[in-house]
Amino acid sequence: MKKYNMIKTIGMVLGASIFAMYSANEVNAEEMTTYKIKSGDSLSQIAIDNGLSLDKLISDNNIKNPNKIYVGNKIKLDSSKQKTKQSSNKNNSVKNEQSNGYAHPLNMPGVTVSSEFGYRQDPTGYSGTQHDGIDLAVGTGTPVYAVKSGVVVEAGYHYSAGNYVIIKHDNGKYTYYFHLSSINVSANQQVGQSSFIGNVGSTGYSTGAHLHFGISTSLWSGFENPRNYVAF
Repeated sequence: MKKYNMIKTIGMVLGASIFAMYSANEVNAEEMTTYKIKSGDSLSQIAIDNGLSLDKLISDNNIKNPNKIYVGNKIKLDSSKQKTKQSSNKNNSVKNEQSNGYAHPLNMPGVTVSSEFGYRQDPTGYSGTQHDGIDLAVGTGTPVYAVKSGVVVEAGYHYSAGNYVIIKHDNGKYTYYFHLSSINVSANQQVGQSSFIGNVGSTGYSTGAHLHFGISTSLWSGFENPRNYVAF
């Protein structure tokens, strides 16, 4: 097994970042400046694994179509950004989880919020002026994660929400994940915190790829500002 894959595997088992594993093993950071694409890889997951933004990875490699990557090709990783990004993500995530028990739905604190909770101008002509969640602007295919452990109460398609997932948590709250391109869970399934539940998309009433994330006290009602629970 190649050194990169071996250290990545060990890191996944221990719950450590790839960069941290390299640092702990005193491996030259230059070895992390390229990555060879393997079967099953996606750009969004490569970006997350290496503590990089998806947009930065696409820009650095002049990738025209993020959905078309080829096994065996090598892509550049900006190692100068990794320490800062990994440290920032880790600090934000730990602070967030310790303070209220909710993780980030994209595992990407600091990602662009394109629409806040509350009143707004209707962006589609069908969505209404009351926005019951927060929109996070990221590329199609970006992995989406459960912010807290719970049970999937709904997973399917809605004309407005598109492909969506709703999870009920032990504290009685519900969390909502709308406009997904794909769904990786089903109704009545138990999920853990940060479990992969689907991918960002633009299904339903949507003007572009993003995740609509919401939280409520009752199913489909009693919506609250997600910023009260999650550090975006």
